[in-house]
Amino acid sequence: MKSLKTTRDKIVSVARIVFANLSVYKTTMEDIAKASKIGRRTIYSYFGSKEELYSEVVNVEINSILVKLKAVTRTKETPDKKLQAIFSTRMKAVEHLSMKNESLRKDFLNNIDRIENLRKNLDIKESELLALILTEGIETGMFVIEAPERLAFVIQRSLKALEVSFIKDAFGDWSWETLHIYYKTILRGIHK
Repeated sequence: MKSLKTTRDKIVSVARIVFANLSVYKTTMEDIAKASKIGRRTIYSYFGSKEELYSEVVNVEINSILVKLKAVTRTKETPDKKLQAIFSTRMKAVEHLSMKNESLRKDFLNNIDRIENLRKNLDIKESELLALILTEGIETGMFVIEAPERLAFVIQRSLKALEVSFIKDAFGDWSWETLHIYYKTILRGIHK
């Protein structure tokens, strides 16, 4: 008999693919059951609704972004390089998500309230990671900042605000040039 975690993980993994191919709106639990070769009743024993399953799929994606951002904070790079890397890493992660999953892309563009609700934890953790980098910059004498937690909040919200424009631009040259300008502007304001 399969373990609970394995069955649950398989359902989520298959649902990611089905949602990406059909969209969350067109996908039925029957579609996921067929694709996973797991009965609908079994799926419902793990997830009470399609919406609950979709939320879990988004949570898995969000956790993958957090893993990447945490890895940036653990590098031996200087705080300014970490800050640049975290900007780039988070936007590449959003690009990857929005380009590989049409359903998520549509939600980002048309149902931002739904995404906002699902990503609250990401926003909090991302601000905390930015604050760590900013504090490290203060401690090493590289940055001059009065309130690193508040600035981290502002940076996180600013990056988040750019996402819709970047998605609409399909993460083209304009997006990456804009991100570079934003990074240089922030750095100019905090660098000692």
